[in-house]
Amino acid sequence: MTINSGRPRIGFRPAVWASAERNPFVTQLGLAAKAEAAGIDGIFFGDRMLASVGVDEKAVYQSSHTEVTVTLAAMAARTERIKIAPLVLVVPFRHPVQLAKITASLDLLSNGRLMLPVGGGWNDHEFETLGLRRAETLRRMEECVEIMRALWRGETLDYAGEYYTLEDVAIAPLPATPGGPPVWLGSFSPHSLDIWRGEPFTSKTKRALARVGRMADVWVPMLYDAAQRGRIRRETLQAAWEQVETEAGAAGRDGSVTFACSHWFYCVENRQDEVGLADAMGAFFDGSLEDARKTYLIGSADEIVETLHGLLPTGLRPAWFIMTSLGPSERQLEYLVSEIAPRLRAMT
Repeated sequence: MTINSGRPRIGFRPAVWASAERNPFVTQLGLAAKAEAAGIDGIFFGDRMLASVGVDEKAVYQSSHTEVTVTLAAMAARTERIKIAPLVLVVPFRHPVQLAKITASLDLLSNGRLMLPVGGGWNDHEFETLGLRRAETLRRMEECVEIMRALWRGETLDYAGEYYTLEDVAIAPLPATPGGPPVWLGSFSPHSLDIWRGEPFTSKTKRALARVGRMADVWVPMLYDAAQRGRIRRETLQAAWEQVETEAGAAGRDGSVTFACSHWFYCVENRQDEVGLADAMGAFFDGSLEDARKTYLIGSADEIVETLHGLLPTGLRPAWFIMTSLGPSERQLEYLVSEIAPRLRAMT
């Protein structure tokens, strides 16, 4: 297994849900500025199209937030040092030329601080709403990444793909980062039952891991699933990572892919935190507290770090730990900075 020899970076993703009572940008931008001031390395934000979605009659989320590229632009303008990134950007929602232009502009706005975790999406209702078929979305994502990388390099592009055809297309201005921002690839979804049950990988999962090995700069898989009420098993994650490395080697990319560990958390150290947890869960999670504890990282700072440590295979040390708070709490950001991040950075 490839071991990340450097100190892991810490990312923060604030879960700021839309509500009629407040403008969520006030909270989002305030948390981004506070995260930067506290020494957090990256600020991340999700991509949700609809107000709620489910799978197999189970709610996966019943809340939403502001549009991701608008939010990242505002965060870039509010900050100076911290990296910014979607987690993850559902690229089939947008045309690749449009997305190349948006992301090049975001990278310029942030002076080269953009990272680009992308995914193919998973929810039928969102795709149907946009006139897309879920069966097409992963190939659309691959073509989109190919097109964006060529346009970021400043090429004038002729492209004939399965879903996109371009003739004499270029964009300007180019990103601040030569060649464009690093592309991260997500993996797994509520439909990935082989992952959540610890079963042998399906052909679909194997193709997804092969795609990561061929294309990704960073792999950022889902390590939890709200619909299945559980976390990935350690041995499943190890087998998946080994396949990513094998596929990267076959593509002539040995050592080119690093790993990012992304999870949701809520640190509970006293009664006040317990009350805050109940409020946070009520905002979006359709399940019991027991279900939430099986799915997310809930407990003291020591318990959260211990659970993460037990989740990661021996020798696999992330380049990034990305921690999503279950609610828009400054207190949770403080716990991350003072109690959790030092322990994660010390993991070897």
